[in-house]
Order: sequence, then structure tokens, then C-alpha cells
Amino acid sequence: MSLQYSLDLQVAQSLRDAGLAPWPMQPELLLGPFSSPSVARAMLRQALSRGLTPLLYGTPMLVGEDTWAILSGDAIVAACARLLGFPTIVHLTDVRGVFADPADLSGAPIPRIDPRMPPSFLSAGSTKPDVTGGMAGKLAPLLELAREGVTSHIASGVEPGNLARVLAGSPVGTVISGVPH
Repeated sequence: MSLQYSLDLQVAQSLRDAGLAPWPMQPELLLGPFSSPSVARAMLRQALSRGLTPLLYGTPMLVGEDTWAILSGDAIVAACARLLGFPTIVHLTDVRGVFADPADLSGAPIPRIDPRMPPSFLSAGSTKPDVTGGMAGKLAPLLELAREGVTSHIASGVEPGNLARVLAGSPVGTVISGVPH
């Protein structure tokens, strides 16, 4: 069994253990050369209306004749936000937010990023191996979404209670402010 399917099973079990009903979906339904936005939107809406939790994950994807790319979880989240009209996205990561220097996480994260004037350091990426571009790869689709009016939050998923704090409107991590279009 490939690593992606093994991880998918582990995450699905964790969701079941938490009382949720996971529904694994092939992410290529949302994005890629054979995707259908209308079918993907209908499938996601139907799953959510039935109390299911769609489970999507990054995966290698054929994008052309003999050409492969990584369909990242970050791109999948952006596609879901567009398909379903989500006004807000929350990314829980292994860091506390976006930092001016990805090699130095000792200070406070940048509290807010305006997509009309993104900081020049965002091309720095990550200090950890990551095939999808690290934090810069995560920010690129979030900045696009912000220009479409979607607000995103990046906070630590390691620190207990952060998700509840973000959802309650507390200042946690970094906010990429959605701007009206």
C-alpha cells in the first residue's frame, strides 16, 4: 500500500475515533486535467449535507503527457473554498504562523498579511524538505483567495486550543485578510 493511502486510512480512523464520519475522496476530482468543478461541487455538498467529512490529501497527479506534479493539500483547500464559497480558511500547521525568516521561529509570527502588498520575503519557502514549497507554497493560493475576498488563518495545530481560539476570533498566528473584489 502506498504511503498516501496508508496515511489516508490513519487520518480516517482518527476522524472516526473523534466521532466524525470521514469520506475519502480522490483529490483529482477537484483539480487536474480530468476534473469537473460541477461534479466536485455536487459531491462535496452532498457529503457535507449528510454529515460526512470529506477527506482529501495531496497526491502525485498526471498533468500532461508523461508530466507529473504534486497536487498539494494547499491547492485542494483553495479549490474547496472556491467550489463551496467558503469565506474563511483555517490552516493548522506545525509552526505558529508566517515568519519573516523561516529559519528563525523564535519571535512572534507576522500577525496580518495584506494580499495587495504581500511581503517580499514570502519567496523564502521553508527550512524543512517539502515538495509543495513550504510556507511560500501555502501562501500563494491563500493570497489569490484573499484577493477574491476569502480570509485565511495560519496557526499552530500543535498548540492545544488554537482552532477554538481562531474560530472565536482571537488573534492567533497569521491572518491573510480577504479584500472585497
